Amino acid sequence: MFKLFKKTIAKLVYPDGLRCLLCDKEIPRTDNSLCPNCAPEIISHFCVLCGADLTNAYQRYCDQCLLIKDTLNFDFARAPYAYSDVKVKKIVWQLKYGKKFYVAKHMADDMTKIINETNWNFDFITYVPIHKKRLKQRGYNQSKLLAERIGENLKIKVIPTLIKIKHMQTNATKLGRMERIKALSGSFKRITSVRGKRILLVDDVITSKATANECSRILKECRAKEIYVITYATSKGIINKLY
Repeated sequence: MFKLFKKTIAKLVYPDGLRCLLCDKEIPRTDNSLCPNCAPEIISHFCVLCGADLTNAYQRYCDQCLLIKDTLNFDFARAPYAYSDVKVKKIVWQLKYGKKFYVAKHMADDMTKIINETNWNFDFITYVPIHKKRLKQRGYNQSKLLAERIGENLKIKVIPTLIKIKHMQTNATKLGRMERIKALSGSFKRITSVRGKRILLVDDVITSKATANECSRILKECRAKEIYVITYATSKGIINKLY
Protein backbone atom coordinates (compact mmCIF):
# COMPACT_ATOMS: atom_id res chain seq x y z
CA MET A 1 0.00 0.00 0.00
CA PHE A 2 2.80 2.42 0.92
CA LYS A 3 4.66 1.72 -2.35
CA LEU A 4 1.47 2.40 -4.32
CA PHE A 5 0.98 5.66 -2.44
CA LYS A 6 4.57 6.73 -3.23
CA LYS A 7 4.08 5.96 -6.93
CA THR A 8 0.84 7.96 -7.00
CA ILE A 9 2.52 10.99 -5.42
CA ALA A 10 5.45 10.68 -7.84
CA LYS A 11 3.07 10.76 -10.79
CA LEU A 12 1.44 13.91 -9.46
CA VAL A 13 4.81 15.63 -9.08
CA TYR A 14 6.35 14.20 -12.28
CA PRO A 15 3.50 13.59 -14.80
CA ASP A 16 5.86 12.75 -17.67
CA GLY A 17 5.07 11.34 -21.07
CA LEU A 18 1.64 12.96 -21.43
CA ARG A 19 2.03 16.38 -23.05
CA CYS A 20 4.97 18.34 -24.39
CA LEU A 21 6.38 20.69 -21.77
CA LEU A 22 6.44 23.58 -24.24
CA CYS A 23 3.61 23.32 -26.74
CA ASP A 24 1.26 21.08 -24.69
CA LYS A 25 0.89 18.71 -27.65
CA GLU A 26 0.13 15.09 -26.76
CA ILE A 27 3.19 12.86 -26.96
CA PRO A 28 3.70 9.11 -26.45
CA ARG A 29 4.57 7.88 -22.98
CA THR A 30 8.33 7.78 -23.49
CA ASP A 31 11.39 9.06 -21.65
CA ASN A 32 11.18 12.30 -23.61
CA SER A 33 9.02 15.12 -22.25
CA LEU A 34 9.21 17.24 -25.41
CA CYS A 35 7.77 16.69 -28.85
CA PRO A 36 10.28 16.53 -31.75
CA ASN A 37 9.46 20.11 -32.81
CA CYS A 38 10.20 21.54 -29.37
CA ALA A 39 13.29 19.54 -28.45
CA PRO A 40 16.28 21.94 -28.22
CA GLU A 41 19.56 21.19 -29.94
CA ILE A 42 22.21 19.60 -27.74
CA ILE A 43 25.53 21.45 -27.60
CA SER A 44 27.94 19.63 -29.90
CA HIS A 45 31.11 21.67 -29.36
CA PHE A 46 31.94 23.20 -26.00
CA CYS A 47 34.67 24.85 -23.95
CA VAL A 48 36.79 22.10 -22.40
CA LEU A 49 36.80 23.93 -19.04
CA CYS A 50 33.40 25.54 -18.48
CA GLY A 51 31.25 23.79 -21.10
CA ALA A 52 30.15 27.03 -22.82
CA ASP A 53 28.61 26.59 -26.26
CA LEU A 54 31.21 27.18 -29.01
CA THR A 55 30.50 27.75 -32.69
CA ASN A 56 34.11 27.47 -33.84
CA ALA A 57 34.98 23.79 -34.12
CA TYR A 58 38.70 24.59 -33.76
CA GLN A 59 38.26 26.53 -30.52
CA ARG A 60 39.08 24.65 -27.28
CA TYR A 61 38.31 27.40 -24.79
CA CYS A 62 35.60 30.04 -24.68
CA ASP A 63 36.78 33.65 -24.83
CA GLN A 64 36.11 34.13 -21.14
CA CYS A 65 38.09 31.08 -19.99
CA LEU A 66 41.05 32.24 -22.06
CA LEU A 67 41.13 35.27 -19.78
CA ILE A 68 40.16 33.84 -16.39
CA LYS A 69 40.91 30.09 -16.46
CA ASP A 70 43.64 30.52 -13.84
CA THR A 71 41.07 31.99 -11.44
CA LEU A 72 38.43 29.27 -11.84
CA ASN A 73 37.86 27.28 -8.67
CA PHE A 74 35.91 24.39 -10.17
CA ASP A 75 37.67 21.77 -12.28
CA PHE A 76 35.20 21.32 -15.13
CA ALA A 77 31.61 22.25 -16.01
CA ARG A 78 29.15 20.89 -18.55
CA ALA A 79 25.60 21.49 -19.70
CA PRO A 80 23.47 19.91 -22.43
CA TYR A 81 21.95 23.13 -23.81
CA ALA A 82 22.65 26.77 -24.60
CA TYR A 83 20.67 29.29 -22.54
CA SER A 84 20.42 31.52 -25.63
CA ASP A 85 17.92 29.01 -27.07
CA VAL A 86 14.46 30.42 -26.37
CA LYS A 87 13.05 26.93 -25.80
CA VAL A 88 15.71 26.16 -23.21
CA LYS A 89 15.10 29.42 -21.39
CA LYS A 90 11.37 28.71 -21.27
CA ILE A 91 11.97 25.29 -19.71
CA VAL A 92 14.29 26.78 -17.09
CA TRP A 93 11.76 29.47 -16.23
CA GLN A 94 8.94 26.93 -15.91
CA LEU A 95 10.80 25.33 -13.03
CA LYS A 96 12.47 28.40 -11.54
CA TYR A 97 9.50 30.76 -11.55
CA GLY A 98 6.49 28.75 -12.73
CA LYS A 99 6.42 26.19 -9.88
CA LYS A 100 6.19 23.35 -12.41
CA PHE A 101 8.11 20.87 -10.30
CA TYR A 102 7.76 18.00 -12.75
CA VAL A 103 10.00 19.90 -15.19
CA ALA A 104 12.90 19.11 -12.83
CA LYS A 105 12.72 15.45 -13.85
CA HIS A 106 13.08 16.27 -17.54
CA MET A 107 15.93 18.71 -16.93
CA ALA A 108 17.80 16.44 -14.52
CA ASP A 109 17.49 13.42 -16.81
CA ASP A 110 19.14 15.36 -19.64
CA MET A 111 21.84 16.55 -17.24
CA THR A 112 22.43 12.95 -16.15
CA LYS A 113 23.05 11.91 -19.75
CA ILE A 114 25.81 14.52 -19.99
CA ILE A 115 27.37 13.36 -16.72
CA ASN A 116 27.46 9.81 -18.07
CA GLU A 117 29.43 11.05 -21.09
CA THR A 118 32.22 12.43 -18.88
CA ASN A 119 34.95 10.67 -16.95
CA TRP A 120 34.05 12.52 -13.76
CA ASN A 121 34.30 10.57 -10.51
CA PHE A 122 32.71 12.15 -7.46
CA ASP A 123 31.87 11.08 -3.93
CA PHE A 124 28.57 12.88 -3.59
CA ILE A 125 26.29 15.50 -5.12
CA THR A 126 25.53 18.95 -3.74
CA TYR A 127 23.70 22.01 -5.06
CA VAL A 128 23.83 25.80 -5.11
CA PRO A 129 21.78 27.06 -2.15
CA ILE A 130 19.41 30.00 -2.15
CA HIS A 131 18.91 32.47 0.69
CA LYS A 132 16.18 31.69 3.23
CA LYS A 133 14.26 34.80 2.14
CA ARG A 134 14.26 33.59 -1.47
CA LEU A 135 13.30 30.11 -0.31
CA LYS A 136 10.36 31.53 1.61
CA GLN A 137 9.22 33.55 -1.44
CA ARG A 138 9.63 30.72 -3.96
CA GLY A 139 8.87 27.79 -1.70
CA TYR A 140 11.64 25.57 -3.09
CA ASN A 141 15.17 25.52 -4.44
CA GLN A 142 15.17 24.41 -8.07
CA SER A 143 18.83 23.36 -7.89
CA LYS A 144 18.04 21.02 -5.00
CA LEU A 145 15.22 19.41 -7.01
CA LEU A 146 17.61 18.84 -9.91
CA ALA A 147 20.29 17.42 -7.61
CA GLU A 148 17.86 15.01 -5.97
CA ARG A 149 16.71 13.63 -9.31
CA ILE A 150 20.30 13.27 -10.55
CA GLY A 151 21.11 11.49 -7.29
CA GLU A 152 18.25 9.06 -7.92
CA ASN A 153 19.45 8.43 -11.47
CA LEU A 154 23.07 7.81 -10.48
CA LYS A 155 22.32 6.26 -7.09
CA ILE A 156 24.67 8.72 -5.42
CA LYS A 157 23.82 10.58 -2.21
CA VAL A 158 22.94 14.28 -2.21
CA ILE A 159 24.45 16.29 0.65
CA PRO A 160 23.86 20.01 1.33
CA THR A 161 27.30 21.56 1.81
CA LEU A 162 26.59 25.30 1.69
CA ILE A 163 24.09 27.85 2.91
CA LYS A 164 23.60 31.30 1.46
CA ILE A 165 24.04 33.89 4.19
CA LYS A 166 23.81 37.09 2.16
CA HIS A 167 20.63 38.02 0.28
CA MET A 168 21.21 39.71 -3.07
CA GLN A 169 18.71 42.56 -3.39
CA THR A 170 19.41 43.21 -7.08
CA ASN A 171 18.37 40.65 -9.69
CA ALA A 172 21.63 38.87 -10.53
CA THR A 173 20.62 38.48 -14.19
CA LYS A 174 20.86 42.27 -14.57
CA LEU A 175 24.45 42.42 -13.35
CA GLY A 176 27.64 42.09 -15.36
CA ARG A 177 30.20 39.46 -14.40
CA MET A 178 32.40 41.70 -12.25
CA GLU A 179 29.33 43.14 -10.51
CA ARG A 180 28.09 39.62 -9.77
CA ILE A 181 31.47 38.57 -8.38
CA LYS A 182 31.43 41.56 -6.03
CA ALA A 183 27.81 40.97 -5.01
CA LEU A 184 28.39 37.26 -4.35
CA SER A 185 31.53 37.73 -2.26
CA GLY A 186 30.88 36.39 1.22
CA SER A 187 27.45 35.03 0.25
CA PHE A 188 28.05 31.37 1.05
CA LYS A 189 29.11 29.41 4.11
CA ARG A 190 30.15 25.75 4.33
CA ILE A 191 28.06 23.57 6.66
CA THR A 192 29.47 20.09 5.92
CA SER A 193 32.98 18.62 5.97
CA VAL A 194 34.30 18.31 2.41
CA ARG A 195 37.97 17.60 3.08
CA GLY A 196 39.44 15.32 0.40
CA LYS A 197 36.07 14.91 -1.34
CA ARG A 198 35.28 15.02 -5.04
CA ILE A 199 32.00 16.85 -5.48
CA LEU A 200 29.38 17.33 -8.20
CA LEU A 201 27.83 20.81 -7.85
CA VAL A 202 24.37 21.23 -9.40
CA ASP A 203 22.69 24.42 -10.60
CA ASP A 204 20.10 25.21 -13.27
CA VAL A 205 22.13 27.67 -15.38
CA ILE A 206 25.74 28.83 -15.64
CA THR A 207 26.45 32.05 -17.54
CA SER A 208 29.01 34.37 -15.95
CA LYS A 209 30.37 31.47 -13.84
CA ALA A 210 30.35 33.79 -10.81
CA THR A 211 27.98 31.69 -8.66
CA ALA A 212 29.59 28.33 -9.42
CA ASN A 213 33.03 29.82 -8.93
CA GLU A 214 32.21 31.39 -5.56
CA CYS A 215 30.61 28.16 -4.27
CA SER A 216 33.63 26.22 -5.51
CA ARG A 217 36.02 28.68 -3.87
CA ILE A 218 34.44 28.07 -0.47
CA LEU A 219 34.53 24.29 -0.95
CA LYS A 220 38.13 24.31 -2.19
CA GLU A 221 39.21 26.49 0.75
CA CYS A 222 37.71 23.80 2.97
CA ARG A 223 39.96 21.25 1.24
CA ALA A 224 37.55 19.73 -1.29
CA LYS A 225 39.69 17.79 -3.76
CA GLU A 226 37.78 18.23 -7.03
CA ILE A 227 34.60 20.04 -8.04
CA TYR A 228 32.59 19.36 -11.16
CA VAL A 229 29.67 21.57 -12.14
CA ILE A 230 26.61 20.35 -14.03
CA THR A 231 23.80 22.65 -15.19
CA TYR A 232 20.92 22.38 -17.62
CA ALA A 233 22.00 25.39 -19.66
CA THR A 234 25.12 27.41 -20.29
CA SER A 235 26.14 30.57 -22.13
CA LYS A 236 27.55 31.14 -25.57
CA GLY A 237 31.33 31.33 -25.44
CA ILE A 238 31.46 34.93 -26.65
CA ILE A 239 33.12 37.48 -24.42
CA ASN A 240 30.88 40.46 -25.15
CA LYS A 241 27.86 38.41 -24.12
CA LEU A 242 29.27 37.77 -20.67
CA TYR A 243 30.58 41.11 -19.39
